[in-house]
Amino acid sequence: MVGFLAHPVAKTRRHLRRYGEIADVLAMHGFANVADQLGLPRPARRVLLGRRASGEMTLPERARVALQELGPTFIKFGQSLSTRPDMVPDEFVRELEKLQDELPPVPLEEILAVIEEELGRPADEVFEAFEAVPIAAASIGQVHRARLRGGREVVVKVRRPGIDLQIRVDTELLTDLASAAERRTTWGRRYGVSEVVEEFARSLEEQLDFVLEGRYADLFRLRLEPDSPVQIPLVHWDFTTSRVLTMDYVNGIKISHVAELEAAGHDLPRIARTLLDYVLRQALIEGLFHADPHPGNIAVREDGTLVFVDFGLVGFLDNRLRGWIGDMIIGFVVGDERVMAEALMNIGRVYDRSGQEELALEVGRLFRRYHNPSLSKPSVGEVMLGALRGVTKYGARVPGEGALFIKTLVSIEGLCLRLYPELDVPAVSKPVADLLLRERFDPARIYDMAKRNTQMAARLAAEFPERLQRLMNKAESGALRMTVDLGEVQRLQSRLDVIANRLIVGLLVSATLVASALMFRSGLGPAFFGIPILGALGFLTGFLIGARLLIAVIRSGNI
Repeated sequence: MVGFLAHPVAKTRRHLRRYGEIADVLAMHGFANVADQLGLPRPARRVLLGRRASGEMTLPERARVALQELGPTFIKFGQSLSTRPDMVPDEFVRELEKLQDELPPVPLEEILAVIEEELGRPADEVFEAFEAVPIAAASIGQVHRARLRGGREVVVKVRRPGIDLQIRVDTELLTDLASAAERRTTWGRRYGVSEVVEEFARSLEEQLDFVLEGRYADLFRLRLEPDSPVQIPLVHWDFTTSRVLTMDYVNGIKISHVAELEAAGHDLPRIARTLLDYVLRQALIEGLFHADPHPGNIAVREDGTLVFVDFGLVGFLDNRLRGWIGDMIIGFVVGDERVMAEALMNIGRVYDRSGQEELALEVGRLFRRYHNPSLSKPSVGEVMLGALRGVTKYGARVPGEGALFIKTLVSIEGLCLRLYPELDVPAVSKPVADLLLRERFDPARIYDMAKRNTQMAARLAAEFPERLQRLMNKAESGALRMTVDLGEVQRLQSRLDVIANRLIVGLLVSATLVASALMFRSGLGPAFFGIPILGALGFLTGFLIGARLLIAVIRSGNI
């Protein structure tokens, strides 16, 4: 109980009760040791609860069930972790992907009350029809079909009453638990769980704001070409607030309903190529992507147009990340594992490149697996996902947006291959790779980049004396702080220990040889055929120890 009381968190009654619920659920499913590591409360019934963990379920299955029982925030956190194969083992990723973000529907009266509160008038003054049964009921929002005054068919997404408070309490607790994990566990420090939770909490806060979701939908729609085979529904801003989102209703067949699409006469190979090409272009050219591409969020209209809905989860790639992922795509298309390995090292911010050649070999094995037509269809997503797992052994810390896009790409590829199993992924990816190469070597772009770099260098040169003075002032005042990687310190200490031991042994060998030489010269001690026995033993001992030391140095490769 001492560890729990030491947590720097506001101990409201709600927080304390929730901490107890988390501890009980963890213990019930056999994770009492994790609760102990985090300093959670230890009620007397914990031992009994811990014994109830099902022995028939695997560890990943128990983790999934525990998160499901803890409610919407933890379900979404588990789903978020399933996009991080660089942090989470494969068997856990596969299990966390099964988490269902579904809840029983909120009664219609409560939904209509939220609409009236947000729009400032009763729902029947805005909508001439409003379906009582929702078409979706997720953890944050509930979606109903409706018809505006004037006959426009729309869908209305309404935030669940009280869900914002529940999520904010849970994200506060997750933040404190992440901080505890970094203080108290090696795995918490290794994976930087505070940064992961902070990123998750920020994303979840955005998903609570339906105005932001509407703006994202507008952003995607404005980036479409006039003749684009993709459609984004129109947002009705007069009937949209942070808790209510009203968009056009677009009728279509879910993209996962392959038989229904075939029966309707759709060209499935064209749909598959269009979907993959659109996602690659949006991410690598425009720098944004729909980060929740499950089958319910993509439909096909009667004329074959693809419709994307639900922009609550959107990813953005900055120029550097876009460039590095673009390098991975280019490396995949041309079949160059070294290009992919270098891009991975850049994405993972790995500055020690001693393992790059080994990583290239690992990527090469993935190429051979996924480029061999007799084994499987080439998959850019699977190669990138496998390479992402491989780079973590070199201390990589992959940005969340990068890992999220790679996971999104895997999902999109899966949908495309269900539509058209013979899809040639490299062929579809090649036009995007060519576009990236042309963009990279565009003279205007090179000039702009050189201009920016020159301006940055000039600014840094002008600021250097002042920054150096501030650094020296901090050092003189004792205010200078340095972050030390303990793992590197331990490795350095081990290396210094080896050097010191070898130096001591070398000095002892030298001293033994010198003493033996003096004994030979002076003739001290007993002799055998005129050879001083002590001197001969000294020479032999020195020779054997010296030879062993030399062999050890040669084997280490540091000669």
